Amino acid sequence: MDRTQVKLKLTSNPEVLSALNHVGALKEDKNGKGKYLAIQFDAFEYRFYPDVEIVVPSAVAEGLYRGSGVLIGDAMSGTQQPGLEVVEKWELGEQEPSKKASKTTCSVCGEEQGTVKALVAHMATHADEGEEEEGK
Repeated sequence: MDRTQVKLKLTSNPEVLSALNHVGALKEDKNGKGKYLAIQFDAFEYRFYPDVEIVVPSAVAEGLYRGSGVLIGDAMSGTQQPGLEVVEKWELGEQEPSKKASKTTCSVCGEEQGTVKALVAHMATHADEGEEEEGK
């Protein structure tokens, strides 16, 4: 079983995006969501839109990453660049690195409070909400 999770997104490199568009790899969404890069892996199509991240197992991520390559420059001296970027990796059972909470993050709703004093006051509002629900 694949225990490593990988978060992928469409590259933000304008040179690679231009090359993907030139070869017809970037397609226009019929629902008006804009252009996307479609890559098929294991009989499933993954669609990568700008600023949208997708989490997949590492084996799938490797196939998608390899399948996203596009040639930049001419055929003789050009280089192949990936159309996807790896945002982050983590092991199954661990929290996503980008979602790790600080000491002043509310454990109930996940909002960052900035200071311990603000966190205590914020937590009191959750306690008040709980009392109101019990009274119903």
